[in-house]
Amino acid sequence: MAASRRAISWGLRRAGIVCMKTGIIQPARNIAGTTGYRHTEGRLRGFQFREHWQEYARVLADLRLTCPPAKPVIVRTSRLPSYLAGCCRRHETRFVIQLNADMGEIQAVETLLHEWAHAVSWHYRLDTLMERGEYTREEWDQISHDAAWGCAYAQVWRAYVQGLADDAAA
Repeated sequence: MAASRRAISWGLRRAGIVCMKTGIIQPARNIAGTTGYRHTEGRLRGFQFREHWQEYARVLADLRLTCPPAKPVIVRTSRLPSYLAGCCRRHETRFVIQLNADMGEIQAVETLLHEWAHAVSWHYRLDTLMERGEYTREEWDQISHDAAWGCAYAQVWRAYVQGLADDAAA
């Protein structure tokens, strides 16, 4: 299983879909005008430039293969408030996960897993809450961390642990 994941991941990287350093993809227009994906290093700051972050890149590539949400996911870093490690937002055609640029690799991996679970478990109640526009942080946390999110979080963690086991066996 690990060999096939590596082969697929390598193939995606070779095709230019996933950045070899970070595993992060971003939307871009290709020559034909259709939406493709590419890594835009010039726009990103923060932890992506650390070449030794192999675990983060492996986790992101594994999540894309083993736990795909209903829509494509774009992972970006931002200068978020200090109390916020990350956030997940749904757009019409994709999910955008923002990670705080001031994190170390271990926290970035844990936050990525948490936010990926939000993308996997996104549901109607979150959309209606966002459309309403007026909600408290407590109300958002209660609805976004419900039983569906808990199940998605367990699924994401199982994929993460399985990836660690596959790497150890290889």
